[in-house]
Amino acid sequence: MKIAIAPMTVSKIDYLVEWLEGKFDEVELNPGRRLEGDELVDFVGDAEVFILGVEKLNADVASKLAGKKCIKWGIGIDNIDFAACNACNIDVFRTTGLNARAVSELAVGYVMLLLRNQHISYSAMMSGRWHKVVGKQLADAKIGILGYGMIGELVNDTIDAIAGTDENIFYNDIDHHIIGGKNFMRVKELFSECDLITIHIDNDGGRNNGFVGEELIGSMKNGAYIVNTARGAVIDYKALENNLCRLGGAALDVFPDEPNFPDFLIGADNVMFSSHIAGNSEAALRNGADFVMRSARNIIGGSDGG
Repeated sequence: MKIAIAPMTVSKIDYLVEWLEGKFDEVELNPGRRLEGDELVDFVGDAEVFILGVEKLNADVASKLAGKKCIKWGIGIDNIDFAACNACNIDVFRTTGLNARAVSELAVGYVMLLLRNQHISYSAMMSGRWHKVVGKQLADAKIGILGYGMIGELVNDTIDAIAGTDENIFYNDIDHHIIGGKNFMRVKELFSECDLITIHIDNDGGRNNGFVGEELIGSMKNGAYIVNTARGAVIDYKALENNLCRLGGAALDVFPDEPNFPDFLIGADNVMFSSHIAGNSEAALRNGADFVMRSARNIIGGSDGG
């Protein structure tokens, strides 16, 4: 049996690749670039099993990979057309929560850096200027969490542990239908009243494309901040561009068309952005590798007893 590893990250985890080589007759590694469309299909080729990361498994790709088994690396599934997979008899092995703490920790890190205006100080010093700025401590800012699932709740708990209070942390959840509690806010109130918004909603099937658009971003207070470590497409980046000059800043780890990202972010002195690293902690990668091993054992019907 052959397995093809599409994500570059997985191909670089030596101990996992070595383990897979001991279980499969052949292991095909990513050639060093993002694979999409027919190139992904050609790469998987005659492999009975393939590992998928952020590559798009749409209806066209699924039709050409019919009958194969897919192990999903990472927790995001907005790149997978499950109806097409079902129609094409593609079994998708997936799980949740593998990198929740890693994502929540980076989000909180960005929250703290934005509130202290570290990004402004950094930009000034990179241009040779000594510029001391004043910022807010966690307990002094009204923080809004959009999406109160596993990651959103971890963000709340981490900020509470650092600041010693959650009285200033508010949330809205469109998936779990949480519409009560002392810290619940309607989504429009969340954006218009909070000093900082951190986004933790998914985008399965594209259902939240552009959810954070002009209406919400435009309602944010002058000097407010926005953090996105969730899914790139949930933000309307044109709306963000339109409002960026009056916002205090933004921290962005995800983008709609990765690895591409909007040009207006380059050189903006009130922006921090990174290359989708929120889930890339050592612990999260170990969790992901463990899941791949469990899924592979399930597929091949064997076990090494470990």
